[in-house]
Amino acid sequence: MFGPVESVAHIGERVHDHASDIGGDAGRLAVGGDSSGGNLAAVVALRAGDGGLPLDLQVLVYPVLDCVGAPDVAYWVSQYLGTEADAMNPEASPLRATDLDGVASALVLSCGLDPLMEQGEAYVRRLGEAGVRARHICYPDLIHGAYRMPGVLPAARRMLEDSASALVNAFGRPS
Repeated sequence: MFGPVESVAHIGERVHDHASDIGGDAGRLAVGGDSSGGNLAAVVALRAGDGGLPLDLQVLVYPVLDCVGAPDVAYWVSQYLGTEADAMNPEASPLRATDLDGVASALVLSCGLDPLMEQGEAYVRRLGEAGVRARHICYPDLIHGAYRMPGVLPAARRMLEDSASALVNAFGRPS
């Protein structure tokens, strides 16, 4: 097994087991990330579904979901994975998982000017086919990385607001 994914795959268990140590609620968990972080969040969600860990939501922002089908990010994938064969593993390419049943609900945010947009659409479709509640929002005029630009791009601010709304809908407003 390749190191980075194996290391992150247990993070959901650790957060669950130590939620009270950080002022969290082990019964109300979400995971999220953008780009390669979206990949890692999806892997955590897959692992949580397989292991029965309570995970309510995954928020994936222009995630890398198929390392084989990402020619525009091939260099970055080669830096992450040990071998080309690793890219076929669902823990590197969650879109290649054979069973998505039991995976947490998902909000997948994509940018229309991002080569990863189709992966996000495909993952939402696969989750839906598995009976998992999933929603895809595409921001047609944004590029990869826009999530980090809410101060200059109004549509990027909407991405953040949509992420926050998904969390509020899953857990309620903080007190």
